[in-house]
Amino acid sequence: MPTWPTEHLSWDHARLDALEQQASAERAQLRLDVDMLAARRALQRALADEAQAHKRCPVKDCRRARGCRTPMLCAVVPMDPPTEPQWKIIDTLYTNLQRRRRDQALAWRQHGEPMRDGRKAGSGR
Repeated sequence: MPTWPTEHLSWDHARLDALEQQASAERAQLRLDVDMLAARRALQRALADEAQAHKRCPVKDCRRARGCRTPMLCAVVPMDPPTEPQWKIIDTLYTNLQRRRRDQALAWRQHGEPMRDGRKAGSGR
């Protein structure tokens, strides 16, 4: 037994015009979003160029062109080198990290786990 739709969709001029207006509005919104993104990137690049962020950018193209040239924007906020107390904190953290890694490696080897080259710890070769 055939099934008949309960609602009859009318594809008259009014519906077609409404669909076209909706599609047009969606396209306009998409263009606006793309334009806003391009404007935001242009502004960020201009700010990066004004701050000469290309001098500390890790990308060679930016340094060579003396301006931001990548999708990844150069950092505008310059970082000052660490102060002496900050260096001491960094050194302490690094030393603790290295000690922890050394202790883990020693514990790993003492339990007879294979070393990276396949030998057992303490085999002498």
